[in-house]
Amino acid sequence: MKWFFSIAAKIINVLTYLTGWIAALSLVAAAFIVTEGVIVRKVFGVSTIWQIEASVFLLIFVVFTGAAFVQKNEGHLNVDLVVIHLSPRTRQLTFIVVSIISCLLCALLAWYAWPMWWEAVVKNEHSESLWGPPLWIPYLFLPLGMTALFLQYIVQIFEKISILRKGALSEKKERFASLLKVLPFVLIIIGIMGSLYGGWATPSEAGGLGSVLSLFFVMTIYKIYRPRPLWRIFVKALNESSMILMIMAGALLFAYVSSDLYATQALGELILKIPIGKWGIIVLINILLLVLGCFIPPAAVILMVAPLLLPIIKGLGFDPIWFAVIMTVNLEIGLVTPPVGLNLYIVKNIAPDVPMSHVLLGVIPFVIIEGIVIACVCIWPQLALWLPNKMIG
Repeated sequence: MKWFFSIAAKIINVLTYLTGWIAALSLVAAAFIVTEGVIVRKVFGVSTIWQIEASVFLLIFVVFTGAAFVQKNEGHLNVDLVVIHLSPRTRQLTFIVVSIISCLLCALLAWYAWPMWWEAVVKNEHSESLWGPPLWIPYLFLPLGMTALFLQYIVQIFEKISILRKGALSEKKERFASLLKVLPFVLIIIGIMGSLYGGWATPSEAGGLGSVLSLFFVMTIYKIYRPRPLWRIFVKALNESSMILMIMAGALLFAYVSSDLYATQALGELILKIPIGKWGIIVLINILLLVLGCFIPPAAVILMVAPLLLPIIKGLGFDPIWFAVIMTVNLEIGLVTPPVGLNLYIVKNIAPDVPMSHVLLGVIPFVIIEGIVIACVCIWPQLALWLPNKMIG
């Protein structure tokens, strides 16, 4: 039985790495396709027919087929506030239980997704765009990715059980990427914001341009052009992109289900009935955002919470743009406060000799300033609304 599992695990791991490599290359290809579309449309004045749809298909492929590879490399987001205080054995048991639940969810999604893909094949369904590619191609990515993720969970569950039996516990150190030098970082920002506000590219296309600019500066300024270092960059991009996009996909599904079940509206009505006044509710929302920002990346918080809070904000009579500014500042505070505090670890990586306690003390003035900003925007809303009103009326 052990030899069978060993062979099966090796095969699954090889397939996982294969899909991960293809997903990483697909992520790079999507960025170049988007950039090519911007250049063709802006420079040559030729309409883009297939570029956007092709890049969307590639990103769908990256999200679902890259998930197993990211899970293999422990790249998915974990909130370890409670888990880190457990004993090593309890942590292993917790991982096994969570993995079994996730494994069952992947099996359920794959079970329903494979018939949907086969139906698209049988009916020969095509996209309604001018390009008109067959829809069975993107429909294949969800069942394929969920099946691969299911198999990867099975392998990891058995590996953890084997570790528990042998009593050999292993811990991995976290690795954080170092910051780019100031000049290329500024040039990337100029490229992204310039193409966006210059009207050359949409926000999604600007993201693709930014990734190509990053790759260009890595190869020209940092002299990283050999296949092996470049491959590490692509894999790291796959880990981060797949993790965030999976969160976004789950958040969008959560928002849709909540709205369809009238949960969002019911929650908004319930909060509006709390007898603490509209400013009391704003204070509670600020506390919620501060807590969430300490544990979860800002993009994920916005996608998960904004659909729930927007009806409440409108019901209280506040401007959504004004609230968006407050939410952004709250989440910025979360980036510099423990326990997750991504920016804290970035600063620590830049200056490894500086104790973390000194880094935390250095953050206090910024947190105070951000709190003052929130108070000022609440007292004088025009601080947040003047520029948008001038730009969009």
